[in-house]
Amino acid sequence: MWGGVTITGGLGPLAERFEMPQYYYVGLAALVAAMIWGAILAYRSWEEATEDLDPATKDDLLEAFRQARLDGELDDQEYDRVRRRIEEGGD
Repeated sequence: MWGGVTITGGLGPLAERFEMPQYYYVGLAALVAAMIWGAILAYRSWEEATEDLDPATKDDLLEAFRQARLDGELDDQEYDRVRRRIEEGGD
């Protein structure tokens, strides 16, 4: 007894005062599920952003420039110049 008040241990009386309704636990479960799903999406995004990309091969580059020539974005002279530089391995 301290100051006329009895101090008792345990959470019995405290837990009885804060009984939670059923929808509280449903909302809590939904929040936990949303946090887990968000963590999965964040990990996938991080993994995709940090993945190592293979450099383009000479054939890939030539195909891209050939398609640009067919689309009219490059003329024949420019395509030939780019093709020679790629085949020679120059910068």
